[in-house]
Amino acid sequence: MVVLKKNTSIPIILKLLNSFFGRMNTWRQIARYSLLAKSMEHVGERVRFDDNVYVNYPENLTINNDVFIGKDTFLNAYDKIHIGSYTIIAAGCKLISANHRYEDLSVPINNQGLDYKSIFIDEDVWLGYGVVVLPGVHIGKGCIVAAGAVVTKNFEPYSIIAGVPARYIKNRKYQQDRVSDEIKE
Repeated sequence: MVVLKKNTSIPIILKLLNSFFGRMNTWRQIARYSLLAKSMEHVGERVRFDDNVYVNYPENLTINNDVFIGKDTFLNAYDKIHIGSYTIIAAGCKLISANHRYEDLSVPINNQGLDYKSIFIDEDVWLGYGVVVLPGVHIGKGCIVAAGAVVTKNFEPYSIIAGVPARYIKNRKYQQDRVSDEIKE
């Protein structure tokens, strides 16, 4: 009769290798984002980048304190992009501060150049998963942008917006005021 003895060293070795390569990846990300932060116009304290955040023209990017930027987000800062404090940008978002010109039908779109317009996101904004913010947009303080929305115009503070193109759903502040009034009654 053959008795197979369980080898307890293999799971330990695998665990150590997994830990080692996990730490190597963490250090690689820290180095990458440290270099990225140094090339930005301004980056605040406690800014956190998840994996695979891509930035074009970081010298046009301003990020204030306590901002989180989710995995697979693209920040195409052809013109200025300002991100206010306490903002959450979920995974898969795209902020694009330029758009192709297309007016002259005799010239291929690719040869007509770009129109540059800044993006301004006030503080305490939440961009849900996969939101796209197009050039020239100003999103007011405390706004919530639903997942998958395409923001093509400005929105007042505390707006909840959704859709393609994004449209106003309701205002968080007025909703809070109504709840407060109901509690007082």
